[in-house]
Amino acid sequence: FKMPSDEIVQLIRDGASDKIGAEKLRNLLKILPYEDEAEKLKSFDGDKSKLGSAEKFISSLLTIPYYKSRIEGFAVKEEFNTNMDWIKPAIEAVIDAAKEIKENSHLHELLYLVLIAGNYLNNGNYAGDAAGFKLSSLIKLTDTRANKPRMNLLHFVILQAEEKNPDLLNFPDEMRYLKDASQASIDNLTADIKGLHEKITKLSMQAETIGVDFKQQMCDFLQLATEDLTELQEDLKDIESLRLELADFFCEDPSSFKLEDSFSTLNTFCTRFKKAISENEHRKKVEEKQKERQTQKELERRKQIQEEVNPPQDQKIDHGSENIVDLLLADVRSGFASRRSGESSSSVTKVRKVNLDSNENITPDAKSTAPDSFVRQGYGRKSLRRRKPDRNDDDSESTCSSLEDAMETD
Repeated sequence: FKMPSDEIVQLIRDGASDKIGAEKLRNLLKILPYEDEAEKLKSFDGDKSKLGSAEKFISSLLTIPYYKSRIEGFAVKEEFNTNMDWIKPAIEAVIDAAKEIKENSHLHELLYLVLIAGNYLNNGNYAGDAAGFKLSSLIKLTDTRANKPRMNLLHFVILQAEEKNPDLLNFPDEMRYLKDASQASIDNLTADIKGLHEKITKLSMQAETIGVDFKQQMCDFLQLATEDLTELQEDLKDIESLRLELADFFCEDPSSFKLEDSFSTLNTFCTRFKKAISENEHRKKVEEKQKERQTQKELERRKQIQEEVNPPQDQKIDHGSENIVDLLLADVRSGFASRRSGESSSSVTKVRKVNLDSNENITPDAKSTAPDSFVRQGYGRKSLRRRKPDRNDDDSESTCSSLEDAMETD
């Protein structure tokens, strides 16, 4: 305690529990003597100065009437404010969160979009055309995968909500009390409030019997504590009414519906909803970058084709100095099937007339210089070695100015 035992005893006698504290009062209750030990100390008639410090402290404490009940009452008083510091905010969070769920129009519209998406996916089976869905189904939206990589039904619902009403995406920020309410347990709150009410009732009854001084010390506290507990009990009634209303709103069974479960489900849904929004924004940026790269590649491809079709001025072909192969390649690059050239023409100035059935096709020079050559007759091959030259054979030669004249001669 870091103070003399006589000072501690005097603080208890005066009811100055705030100077001792709830923790020290609880520790003091643990070291109090049993009844038989207290009776021995009371009956001790020797020199008390020879007693130890603990025995001296207990001997001084025994001089206070109902010392144990007083210490217990002071401990309840100091702990009461500590309990109220977390019970009241938790009760308020539960009530406010339930009202937010009931009154938030953006949440209602978003739940309707989820219902439409679910009916569309379940069209044609027993689950299609539903009037509602289980609240726990909101957690399962991420389990329904899309045919697009890293996209699920929740991403799709968010895209639909953004297209219909972008304000719907702000509903998680509008649920200000949902996170605190999801961390509270209605059953634990009810049990704690009930326990405090029993302690205050017991303390009020003890104050009547312990003594007038103790009653005066606890009078103000007991009045305020009773008022606070009455308000908390009214809050519990409001919470029960809200529970039944939300059970009806979510089409749940009122006998098994729990507010803490619904708060936890919606809080998890809000967390995943925010994450899905960020993932949609990231995916959109990635798709835009991919589209820009594809557009850039297409522009480069078209530019390359354009350069091949229309080369720069310094790369154009000089048709007067190139041969026919270069001209044809230039025509292919320019997309023409063929190129007419008016600068050249073909003609035959001299055509020999050949008769395959006679030996007139052999010129005099050939007869003299190549007697061993073979010529084709009307049929088969015949050697000219056994045939004597015919002096009467005349060369037959005609001259024409073009291929057309030769064809007419034939």
